[in-house]
Amino acid sequence: MRKDMKMRDIINTDIINAGETVLVVFTRGNYFTYEQDGNGSTGNWKINKNREIDKIIIYKRMTHDHNQIYVGIKSDIIDSKEEGRFVIRMKNIKLVGTTNHNWKEFKENDSSSPIMYKTK
Repeated sequence: MRKDMKMRDIINTDIINAGETVLVVFTRGNYFTYEQDGNGSTGNWKINKNREIDKIIIYKRMTHDHNQIYVGIKSDIIDSKEEGRFVIRMKNIKLVGTTNHNWKEFKENDSSSPIMYKTK
């Protein structure tokens, strides 16, 4: 498991294949589930349900200087309980590393939006 990761470190590995579109999300974990079999979900996102997404990179905020980074394969997007928001179901979720970077430093982007799309 790698430490002190940034988003580009994941994008530039074989975890993400050429041509894949990734949704990168920031969560404190309230709607993030991760089962031992590698399945799980992250929820209540305001996203375009019809946009092509191959994989999800999850930046899970733990403390100010220790955050977990997961990657999963999108299996489905379903409606959330809150209108206009969605839950992303995933498979093969793996903890790929940690980072001491805050969200903006991790994604190397000044936007405070909790989501970001990236294509390799």
